[in-house]
This record gives sequence, structure tokens and C-alpha cells, in this order.
Amino acid sequence: MVSLAYRPYTAPRYYRQAPYHPAPAPYHPAPAPYHPAPAPYHPAPAYEQKPANYDFAYVVKDDYSGNDYSHSEAREGYQTTGQYRVLLPDGRIQLVTYTANDGGYVAEVTYEGEATYPVHKPYAPQAYTPAPYQPAPYHPAPYHPAPYQPTPYQPAPYHPAQSRKAYKKPAPAAPTTEAAPATAAAPATTAAPATAAPTTAAPTTAAAPTTTAAPVPAANADEEVS
Repeated sequence: MVSLAYRPYTAPRYYRQAPYHPAPAPYHPAPAPYHPAPAPYHPAPAYEQKPANYDFAYVVKDDYSGNDYSHSEAREGYQTTGQYRVLLPDGRIQLVTYTANDGGYVAEVTYEGEATYPVHKPYAPQAYTPAPYQPAPYHPAPYHPAPYQPTPYQPAPYHPAQSRKAYKKPAPAAPTTEAAPATAAAPATTAAPATAAPTTAAPTTAAAPTTTAAPVPAANADEEVS
């Protein structure tokens, strides 16, 4: 019989995990909004509107190029007067006197001088007379051939080819006589059991002698062809 000792009950131990405290995230405050200062207000300068008031005049006269014109104008408020003159191709001078106001543009055109036109002359081309052709005289350069000098003939030196010894086929070797095969011994005769006399064995036949082949004369390989 096995006895069991009494052991008091012990409650199991549980290990409590340490509480988790994560590190706080760094604080990055948002940047303050940018509000630029408003630009100072400078109103456009006001100009006093006054009626135009001006006058000008110029004259061009060039006898070399034939330019002859002039222009003059005066304005006071909305009243404008002026005059310009132009030399026309027919020789007359055109005068334009104009006035511009609230009523519109009014021009008065007059002419000075008389129109003249040049006399028309038909075009008559001159006859073409080519100059006579006179070629320059030809003088060929004298020909002087170089003297002929033949190159001397020098034949190449003659070197005869070296003679070779003729090849002579060697004579065939004489046939070799092979030895005759040996005769096997006759089996021994066993004596009869009834006879007491001894049994004489038959003599064994000796093998025939082997014939040696005759020597073959060597071929003369150095003999030259006649």
C-alpha cells in the first residue's frame, strides 16, 4: 500500500504586466497665417482737361530730287485750320486749305501753274555691231623628249635542283616453314584383372623437329637508278 503525504494547496502566482505609457508626440504648433500689410493707396493723378492749342509749319524744297511741298496747321480748342501744298508730276502745284471743327472736315483744293507732259519718243534700240573676232596667235611650246636609256638585262642566277635517290622496292621475304604439330601420346592399356602379367605401355612418339626459316637478304636501299 502506498501512502500519500498531504500537501496543502497553494494558489498559482500571476505576474502583472507593467502599465504601458507611450511617450507623448512632440507638439508642433501651426504657423501663424501671414497677413501682409496692405499697400498704401495712391490714386492716379488727375489732370485738368483743357482744349488743345498748338500750331506748326514746315517747308521742303529740293531741286535735285524735285521735292517741293509744305504743311502748316493751327488749332485752338476744337477749331483747326491748315494748308499743305504738293508739287504734282505734271508740274502743277496742288494747294489744299482745310478747316476742321464740330461741323466736320472741309477742304478747298486749288492748283497753280499749267500741266506739261513730255513728248513721247518711241524706243529705237541701236543696232548691235559686234567687234570682229581676232584670236590670239597660237605658239605651241617646243617638245623636247627625254633621251632613251634602256635598262641593262640581268638574268637571275641559275640554281639546279638537287638530285634525289630513286626508291627501290624491297624484295619480298621468303615464306617461313611452320613446325609440324606434336603427336599426342597413346593412352595406356590397362591390364586385365584375370592375368597377373604386367601390362607394358606403348612408347610415346616424340614430336618432329621444328624447321627454322632461311634468312632473307636485305634489299639495297641506297642503290641509285641508272
